[in-house]
Amino acid sequence: MINPQPASTPPPEELPPASSAILEGRASLERLELLAEKGILNRAGFERALVLAGYIPTGEGWRRFLDYSLLALAVAFSLSGIIFFFAFNWAEMHRFTKFGLVEAGILICLGFAYYRGLNTLPGKAGLIGAAVLVGALLAVQGQVYQTGADAYTLFLYWAVFILGWAIIGLSGPLWFLWLVLLNLTLWFYGEQAGFAGELTLFNLLFALNGMGLALWELGRAWGCGWLRGRWEPRLMGLAAFIFALIPTIALIWSWHSPAEIDRSMVVGAVLYLVLTGTVIFIYTYMIHDLFMLTLAAFGLVVTITSVVAHEVSRTDFQASGLLLIGVVIIVQAALAVNWLQRVARSWEVAHG
Repeated sequence: MINPQPASTPPPEELPPASSAILEGRASLERLELLAEKGILNRAGFERALVLAGYIPTGEGWRRFLDYSLLALAVAFSLSGIIFFFAFNWAEMHRFTKFGLVEAGILICLGFAYYRGLNTLPGKAGLIGAAVLVGALLAVQGQVYQTGADAYTLFLYWAVFILGWAIIGLSGPLWFLWLVLLNLTLWFYGEQAGFAGELTLFNLLFALNGMGLALWELGRAWGCGWLRGRWEPRLMGLAAFIFALIPTIALIWSWHSPAEIDRSMVVGAVLYLVLTGTVIFIYTYMIHDLFMLTLAAFGLVVTITSVVAHEVSRTDFQASGLLLIGVVIIVQAALAVNWLQRVARSWEVAHG
């Protein structure tokens, strides 16, 4: 009796070397499109790969996005309603009614935060709402009793009163609100009290936002999960670059007039150079954030353009000068885009 031999399966078809190469590495959008062009992925497989790679949000992702968006809108509209209610009925309301309504709003927000838990998104939103209403309470107190206090004291007391909530809340947006209040405090203090140098205020604001950015990134690196957000450090970086660029540009336009140069300009220019070098190194090799690198590139474009514009302004400043400035801007923008693209590709290769 002859035992039947099992049917032999044909060996799998080997892919060409080029196809094998593109199958390896990280599933970037460019690589997935290349696989689809080569016919390795059909339409359904390509769409599924986009979902798995995170380029197309899933139903759960859309639901989470809608939850966050609607919650943010609910908090914003509720706080706006309270503010407009006071503005419309201010003259007819007794002062105790004004205080009572704001304090009731604070207690409701705190009760909601406690009920939902500070480790949940609704609880954190309730705590932020209470923190915002503290500012409204201080504003009502100033309007009712006409204390005549300086504007910076409002934001200073506001920041002091919500500091405890920021510590126990472990909320990135709440800490960002606290930093904004410190910025406003320093800004109004500088406007009302004044500083030794005209541009010293911008150097201090740069130091405040730069320190906030550094502490945020260090906390994130040390495993603080509530510091995962990227929009807060990006806004801090934007503020730091703006406040560092103002003294730098002032120094450039005063370069040929030594009598107009003061120490705050030189300090600001040095801080700007340190910031640019630090941002390029950290966000290229350690954190990988293209937005921060774009800020650094934009700052360099503004600085170099200011140098060229200043030198051109010392000539007749005819149409040829404007043309030169335009050409310089175009060349810088092209170089910046090319550099950012090369950095992004190097990240893909490193991750692949």
